[in-house]
Amino acid sequence: MAYPPGRGGRQDVMNNAALHMLGAEMAGLAVVVLALFWLRRWVGLTPLYVSLGVFQPVQVILSASVYVEVWPGVSVSPGTLMFAASLLAVLLVYIREDAMEARKVIYGILGANLTMTLVMFVASQQLRTPGTSNFLAIAPELFSQGARIAAVGTAVFLADVALLILLYGGLRNQFRRLPFLRVLVTLTGALLFDAVAFTSGAFFDHHDYAALLMAAITSKLLIAL
Repeated sequence: MAYPPGRGGRQDVMNNAALHMLGAEMAGLAVVVLALFWLRRWVGLTPLYVSLGVFQPVQVILSASVYVEVWPGVSVSPGTLMFAASLLAVLLVYIREDAMEARKVIYGILGANLTMTLVMFVASQQLRTPGTSNFLAIAPELFSQGARIAAVGTAVFLADVALLILLYGGLRNQFRRLPFLRVLVTLTGALLFDAVAFTSGAFFDHHDYAALLMAAITSKLLIAL
């Protein structure tokens, strides 16, 4: 694609800024999850669980509305980073605590998602109801699409978690002395599955479905690392 004079340079600057921002967000989310998990010996796991619950509505709204082009043809939603951080937290709890504690994380996230789906659907109907004053001109589609994404994301999350645990257990013998590689392969496999399942469920009728799917696969390979 040819740019007018000077536009290519501006586009490169914009892409670099987007990459730096997403990189900072990825690092920040990883630090938050790891720090809260490390602090569990003093404050327990409740702060981590509450933080994961806070992630859910923000990641859904961002996944429904905000995408950043990190390079031509590949866009990433900041909401994807939060979802990956949630999977990382589940895996950490499963590895260092036990399956019972991991189930608590999973149940908490599922409860937050189901409640959020209902609340977003009601909010979209409220905005469409005559007599409602919408001072910020918020589009009802933000909540209706958000409810759809939350519903799809909840179903896919269950499959993601099951795959996460199966992969980690199945790789026990292959990477016994390489825990980082074992975690990396596990997260990569779960995120690749999520890229296909979530994008297909949430955007299968979108005119750019193929591009969104390829962008999801590419970006989640990066996010897993």
